Amino acid sequence: MSDDLTKDKHFKQILYGLAVAAVQTIFCWACYYVGLFRMEFIDFVYLFSACWAGHLLFVAAAFSGFHKCLNLDSLILPHMVWNGIWFLVSAYYLDRMRISVMMMFLLVMLIGSFRIKLPGFMLLAGIAIFGYGGVLYLLGQFHPETLFIATEFLQELMQWAAFSLVILFFAWMGADISGLRQALAVKNNELKDALHRISELAVRDELTGLFNRRYISEVFKTQKGMADRGGHDFVLCYLDLDHFKLVNDNYGHSVGDEVLKAYAKIAQSHVRSIDYCSRFGGEEFVIILVKTEINGAHKVVDRIRHSVENYNFQSIAPGLKVTLSVGMSQYQPYERVEDSLARADSALYRAKNAGRNCVVVADMPPRNMEVVQSAGSS
Repeated sequence: MSDDLTKDKHFKQILYGLAVAAVQTIFCWACYYVGLFRMEFIDFVYLFSACWAGHLLFVAAAFSGFHKCLNLDSLILPHMVWNGIWFLVSAYYLDRMRISVMMMFLLVMLIGSFRIKLPGFMLLAGIAIFGYGGVLYLLGQFHPETLFIATEFLQELMQWAAFSLVILFFAWMGADISGLRQALAVKNNELKDALHRISELAVRDELTGLFNRRYISEVFKTQKGMADRGGHDFVLCYLDLDHFKLVNDNYGHSVGDEVLKAYAKIAQSHVRSIDYCSRFGGEEFVIILVKTEINGAHKVVDRIRHSVENYNFQSIAPGLKVTLSVGMSQYQPYERVEDSLARADSALYRAKNAGRNCVVVADMPPRNMEVVQSAGSS
């Protein structure tokens, strides 16, 4: 999952918490209006101004990422605790409607089922249960008139007991749901990784990591279409590791595989991100250099040839030395891709016949081939 997506989901949970706080505020205002909230109007305004000041701080922290400076992975649990504290404060000042505002704890715990684990749910359950019990104790100490009749006090205790059981059940179920969601998220990520690997295998050679022949054939068609419309030129480069069969015969196929992987790293280090390197088969490779002409392309492949010639293959096997031959052709508008590739292939054979370890450029028409042999040619 990307950071932006994670941030969006994180902020969405904060918004859910704000919605619950808004419901609490409206409910308490309605209770105040009908005389069930023991507080003067100005005190009521101050109380809920402090409540919402805290909520806005959580919003600002979620936007700025300040919570990360405090080593907090998420603000969701602290925001849920903040909501719970204000439910308890509201319950203290409410008459005969305390259980109604306390039931809003269930909404908060429902929000937590998206991200909170069992310890977080137990924390919230503890705040709800012991906080509600503390509210009843304080009311008995400082406002006994609200619990004056024994039957009302017994009713409050029964509501507290029922509320505690429901909260514990919600905590257990919420933690279970959260665990299932997290397990599902892990499975989804694993599935995405598997699909990515499958898609990579569909277009890339497993050994070298270069594009495979099937994919590069599609690239040929795409580049041809753009070139025919006057989009840009591109150059086909046919490359072959010299005497590679002898490498396998003398050193073994495992060494040969290491040579192929070393070549792939060299080639990719010399081309741009818009170019295409592919393994065409065995020790044969094709590079498509886009938006370039033959002279610039020649410099690129000659650097690759020179790097292969000077690579320390002895680190793979003592006495091992590998060179590279290259045939090149610049695509001509409206010609068949097969013809352009055939010209590059023919130029590669010319390079082999010219002593290998060199670059040969094929012009149009095919009979106008020119051997461009580098200073390090053998």
